[in-house]
Amino acid sequence: GVTDIVDAPGSGEGLVGAAVDATTDTCESSGDAWVASGTVTNPTEVAVDYRIYVSLLNGANDTRGLQQVNVTGVEPAATGTWESSIAVDDSDLTCVLRVERYPAAGE
Repeated sequence: GVTDIVDAPGSGEGLVGAAVDATTDTCESSGDAWVASGTVTNPTEVAVDYRIYVSLLNGANDTRGLQQVNVTGVEPAATGTWESSIAVDDSDLTCVLRVERYPAAGE
């Protein structure tokens, strides 16, 4: 599989699990890559940063691809967009998100 992450999951200070903040609008094969996209909506009263880990899983739940996407400076009650493109040419994969919310840098 393909792994493209900068930060180990769960490694940041002030981490809050935030799967409920995220939606996946697209998860589909596009040529020799899988493209996923969606939004995050900040439910808090302060600006936040998100780390989204997009995993591509096959039918046996084996990870075929993993990519980190950062969405920074999402203001209170605002929505940010995210997109991932992972160079995996497998078929019949499922996108699964791990979403982490942190206080915005400088906050």
